[in-house]
Amino acid sequence: MLRDIFLIALYAAIGAGVAGLHRVAALRLLRNRSVALSLAVVAAVAVAAMLAGTMLVSWAMLLSDHDLWVVTMVCSIAAVVSLAVALVLGRSVVKGNQALAEATRALGDEGRFTPPRTAPTAELS
Repeated sequence: MLRDIFLIALYAAIGAGVAGLHRVAALRLLRNRSVALSLAVVAAVAVAAMLAGTMLVSWAMLLSDHDLWVVTMVCSIAAVVSLAVALVLGRSVVKGNQALAEATRALGDEGRFTPPRTAPTAELS
């Protein structure tokens, strides 16, 4: 039983790690791009890592074809929905970032700073 738990954890970590490393490389290439794109990549990392770990463990368990198909369908649908929700939630961060950038630009151009009505995040307030 302990050996099984160790193998499950190992396979899940390998799948998630490989998926995460691929996305880290993408994030480094996109580091000078918009915050929206960076947030999308971060969301994709989380979703891909969970999907890869779950699928690798499912494949290693040698499930029947039907069971593996069910796990694949459930994980795929959950991945799509999770990514969509993360992107929608990330829009508020992007909008707040844009509002703060506009206020900062006005400070440089006009010498006045009017902070956004609501702080986008605690770090940007």
